[in-house]
Amino acid sequence: MDSNVMTNVQKLLEGQISYSSGNLAFNMLINRLKRKVSEDPGCISSCLKEIEDFGTKYPKVAAADFSAIASL
Repeated sequence: MDSNVMTNVQKLLEGQISYSSGNLAFNMLINRLKRKVSEDPGCISSCLKEIEDFGTKYPKVAAADFSAIASL
């Protein structure tokens, strides 16, 4: 995941920007991690790692979403 995507994902998890994926699994992951970050802002690095792991495990699914997030 490149730095622009990483920066925007962090903003997304912190609630500074909004994004909704067409993929249910990715939406569920984002929403769960948003709640986790709102409860404990110190866990942002582990949440970013979890999204990066999702992208590694499902590259075809994540490619379109990461591209859209980069353009936010």
